[in-house]
Amino acid sequence: MRLLTPIVPNPASPLGRANPVAKLLAALMLLVALFASLDAVTAGVVLAVLVALLPASGLPVRAVIGRAWPIGALAIAVGLFNVLFAAEQLGPTVIVAGPLRIGAETLMNGGGLMLRLVAVALAGLLATATSDPTEVADALIQQARVSPRFAIGVLAALRLLPLL
Repeated sequence: MRLLTPIVPNPASPLGRANPVAKLLAALMLLVALFASLDAVTAGVVLAVLVALLPASGLPVRAVIGRAWPIGALAIAVGLFNVLFAAEQLGPTVIVAGPLRIGAETLMNGGGLMLRLVAVALAGLLATATSDPTEVADALIQQARVSPRFAIGVLAALRLLPLL
């Protein structure tokens, strides 16, 4: 089955040569920033930077899009769900369909949530898919000084990640 085969990045790519611990820390900082922000502008800027980094990752862009489309579909569904079922529609009404009225601010909040979810997924994908799981475990033990048990757990999780 084609979906079960992992995407193999180019090891000579700039992101493929980077330190695995540094990539994980960069992704963690982006995740914290995205979870702390509530506006669509911050999520849009982070997403634009991550999309610009995609060619430098060494991952085939077509394969990434082919496998990551369910995350995009889920992000759209979550954003729409939050817009349609918001407790209160904020801002001036921009869409009226029978009894349904959608406010501009609520629409922007749903769009921001959608962009944040896609950016979180792309940051995690770039951090994990461009690193060899064994190199990640070795770097965690040698540079981050984590327990070997934790590093072996990370190794097992990263090896099973393509199946998920």
